[in-house]
Amino acid sequence: MRTYSVVVLDDEELIIQSLVSLIDWAGLGCYIAATGTDGVAGSTILKQLRPDIVITDIRMPGASGLDIARYCAQHLPQCQVILLSAYADFHYAQEAIQQGTFAYLLKPIDKSELTSVIRRAVDKQRAYEDTAAARRQMQADMENARTMATSSMLFNLARYGTTGAQGALSAQAEAAARRPGVVLSIQFFNASRPAATILAEGQQFWQRALRQAGWQPIFGSASEKLILTCELPQGIDHTTARNRLAHTARQLLEELPQTLGFCVVCLSAVYHDAASLHQCYRACLSLLDAGFFCESSCVLDSAIQPAPAAPPAPVEPLCHAVLLGQWPQAHEWLDKEQAALAMRRDKAVALERIRALQRSMARCALQLSMPTEGLWQHTADSENFSARFEVLRRGVKTITRYAEQKCDLIGRACLYLEEHFEENDLSLERVSEACGVNSSYLSRAFKKARGTNFLEYLTTLRIRHAQQLLTSTALKTYEVAARVGFSDPHYFSQVFKKYCGCTPAVWRAEARKG
Repeated sequence: MRTYSVVVLDDEELIIQSLVSLIDWAGLGCYIAATGTDGVAGSTILKQLRPDIVITDIRMPGASGLDIARYCAQHLPQCQVILLSAYADFHYAQEAIQQGTFAYLLKPIDKSELTSVIRRAVDKQRAYEDTAAARRQMQADMENARTMATSSMLFNLARYGTTGAQGALSAQAEAAARRPGVVLSIQFFNASRPAATILAEGQQFWQRALRQAGWQPIFGSASEKLILTCELPQGIDHTTARNRLAHTARQLLEELPQTLGFCVVCLSAVYHDAASLHQCYRACLSLLDAGFFCESSCVLDSAIQPAPAAPPAPVEPLCHAVLLGQWPQAHEWLDKEQAALAMRRDKAVALERIRALQRSMARCALQLSMPTEGLWQHTADSENFSARFEVLRRGVKTITRYAEQKCDLIGRACLYLEEHFEENDLSLERVSEACGVNSSYLSRAFKKARGTNFLEYLTTLRIRHAQQLLTSTALKTYEVAARVGFSDPHYFSQVFKKYCGCTPAVWRAEARKG
């Protein structure tokens, strides 16, 4: 009696791992053929594997669980779709029924309920296969299905260290892992077409090209990248065989269609059993993270040593340059930041830093009352580091140019004071230098535009912030003085009384009464 292939799709890896380990799949006559963390990857998996059962979250990036159900209804009518949702919404259930969904379950998933649903799905599949037409089709596809099942289990060994099943197919996969081979991870960057299209065409290219070169690649599934294994030929030293494969990959990169963008190929060390296969898989994905920083097609077959980590540069100088409309200064800061991140070669750190800088720039845009819709416009689904950073650079330039057009000389000077008022050495000369004008000219222009001199404006600004601190914090008077740019607490109290008519202590007491 054959086992049934199951594909699990959920945008949370922990939920996937829980579902894989929660159920006795072998006892139900099933095995986990593949997993995916978004709808686009899931659609690719369905096209490649044509599974018997799909368990999918209803809300995922790329394509929803309902989109998956529609696809199965049109192209895989025998596939049993089980939708999972954290939302007890009648409309979801109604739509699921219309798409012919086999079951609709609410999270958190109850083990016994899911087991019962899987058992009924298997029973329905067996009933379907009892028909004469199904048996003829099953005979025609049996060998191909066995090969694909073995391949899927091999990749379960690579990904999780277990096949997720028992029996002859699992034993075949474990035997395949004991034959020396190499794991390859392949990713395409900066292609202008959808990622799913690039992956499908990329797999066709590499499968055809490697086979023509004498290799027999076995492809797995993974979002945004291709994963495959190549068994090494017998009767040849493993290191020599691996080097030949790397050389072949470099030659094939010269034939890569331009429509696929550029391609980074990563080779693992040689594996010789399930444990080393799992290690090679993880090492290969880690190496591919370094490929994120590559600028053209290449083959990476050894670990790249990153530069020592340095503390991130303060973002305040960038914000000041942006708000003052100073693009050359902002451009120079971004150049240094890009170079530092590229040297470190840590993908997770680089992406988080870019996101943090985008948030800081969004706050600058908010201060300028600038609309931010479409500010971070990407040009490709899968971008390398320089392309991602270029998105940031274009957005920063847009905000800076907006600030330059909006702010006149006095506006820039006031923005500079707002950013630096807490510094006790702030002076007219510093502000005029930052604005690129003579201090005497700035003094006259300030008086004309604001109706008050520079020092009066700065003092009023500092006292206003002091009032806010006295009202909203428990800071002592000398601490408030330091926070707003006064090095002498006694002088601060005198100035505060002159402007507010009372001492800081009285101001705080009156504010609390109100």
